[in-house]
Amino acid sequence: RFVDAADSCLRSFYDGRQVSRTESLPVVQNAILTLANLHLEMRHVDDALQALEDSIRAAQETSDGSCLCACLYLLSFILLQSGSPIMASSMMQRCLERSEALGL
Repeated sequence: RFVDAADSCLRSFYDGRQVSRTESLPVVQNAILTLANLHLEMRHVDDALQALEDSIRAAQETSDGSCLCACLYLLSFILLQSGSPIMASSMMQRCLERSEALGL
């Protein structure tokens, strides 16, 4: 799983660099989200949270709702694993509301 996650992260980053600035293909925030998943897989929670914060910021800047929903889901998962079920539940509720509003 580690090799697949690393490969996906590198491919997402490389694909994002191939897109010209005039195109609106939202790959950078997805590459950062993949990096957050990779850090989490390696149990580097602080690094995962930092990458997740960067991905959320990039998703907001590009109005990428689906990536933002995936970020919120991952954040709720991290919160649940770290022993914060109430915060995780709140984050998951926001994720579901956002997904429903976007028709995802």
